[in-house]
Amino acid sequence: MSVVVSFGRFGYAIDVADSAAPAQRYSAWAQALGVPETGTLLPLDGDDGSFVVTLGASPYTAGSTTAMFCSEGGFAPYKTTPSTTSSALYTLSGVDRMYGFGTRAEALMTFHPGADCQSTGVQFQRAGAVSIFKGRIKRLGQEINRLDFALRVDASGWELVVQPIDIVQTVKLFLGQPQYEMYSQDVAVGAIKALTFAVSDVPAAPLQAVARALAYVESNGAAPSYSGTARRRIVLGRKDHLTGVLGQGIGRVRGKTLDYANPANKPYCCRVRLIRETDGMQVRELWSGTDGSYDFQYVDELQSYSVLAYYLEHGKRAVVSDGLTLANGKVELME
Repeated sequence: MSVVVSFGRFGYAIDVADSAAPAQRYSAWAQALGVPETGTLLPLDGDDGSFVVTLGASPYTAGSTTAMFCSEGGFAPYKTTPSTTSSALYTLSGVDRMYGFGTRAEALMTFHPGADCQSTGVQFQRAGAVSIFKGRIKRLGQEINRLDFALRVDASGWELVVQPIDIVQTVKLFLGQPQYEMYSQDVAVGAIKALTFAVSDVPAAPLQAVARALAYVESNGAAPSYSGTARRRIVLGRKDHLTGVLGQGIGRVRGKTLDYANPANKPYCCRVRLIRETDGMQVRELWSGTDGSYDFQYVDELQSYSVLAYYLEHGKRAVVSDGLTLANGKVELME
């Protein structure tokens, strides 16, 4: 399976394939690099912590060699050296708890079992431009919710090998500042998967072209047709793996979930889904805030969307707002 995520100036090509066990992969990497298979350059075992790691090379062109490893099961390479590496608790969609630096990275990968976890037996070695890790993430103080992993990082990106031992585990990729979930992959118990994240610089087409681009019209299942600027956008733009290939992925859909209360509506915190109207695909999901606000960022600006809010503890059950497009101002462009 291969998908492409575009965000800001960077593209992430993600491939998933079967693999040898994490320990075997690490052993092969260590032998190829000529580094010890035992021992570690620095201790990375712990609980509720984030560790500073110096990589052999950044996966970003001319990027920083500073990276973050989280004891809960997280890894973040930095394009720009963080201004602070103090530990901070992150709030992330679909991840119970995660720690990182006070300055967040452009990308954060999580391989987190969904409980209060700890890292054990983690080894880190480095040779030239290549850095390798292996270890285990498990529930704090217990031998359950275990995930064995190996990680290899070089100038082109990183490869994560995971093996869930007793529960299905999920690997996620969060992008941006703050971080938004852009990719998620469930890995079955006993399965061994290698997830490769190849990073590339993605030049942006002029914003003016995006503003002039026409939304497409589709009927009877026919392929979309384009003309003028819209056709040029297909050539110049970049793919958003969640929302198709029409725009640059610089769209934004935001609003508020409100509940009726006399004499005025009041904020209602609930689950909100962004749905692509051409085929009904769910693009993103989040919870609106205590003020009822939701904000879907970096989506394909040339699509038409519906927003579905679930009022689960309310008689309404669900509320929909549809026909949201760039043309009617309901889809905005990121500044």
